[in-house]
Amino acid sequence: MNKEQGQKEKKAKPKGRNFKKVLLILLAVLVLAAAAGGVWYLYFHEAPADGAAPQGQQARRDKLLHGPLHFTVNLADPGQRRYLKATITLAFTERALTRELVSRESELRDLMIDVLRSKAARDIADVAGTNKLRGEIVDRVNAILTDGQVQELYFVDFLIQ
Repeated sequence: MNKEQGQKEKKAKPKGRNFKKVLLILLAVLVLAAAAGGVWYLYFHEAPADGAAPQGQQARRDKLLHGPLHFTVNLADPGQRRYLKATITLAFTERALTRELVSRESELRDLMIDVLRSKAARDIADVAGTNKLRGEIVDRVNAILTDGQVQELYFVDFLIQ
């Protein structure tokens, strides 16, 4: 009888091992399915149309960016050879404006270069001067746009030499 019991125990062990393997595989599939569901939710889930999202979150989500636009221009300093290296990004909320900004980028760059070159280093060296320059560029850009308005301009890089 001992031989029969030993053979039964040997047969029982592989079943236990198989059960553990199957359980482990099912657990792995469940984890992968949960991860895939999380990724789907993050990338494809739309915010409720009734505006249930908090105002700050909605504003952050709706902000679109155009850029970066890189510029290196001579400044209008009399008797000195100074230049400005700047990288600009435009922020806006109207999706239709994306197409216009791309199609009119050469015109926008020319306009921005004109504004940047008209400044002397002393005019834009401090925060107040930089903010004034930012406002002037936004005003000039918005004057020629038809599909929307730029709300903000970011200087990603700003170096006066």
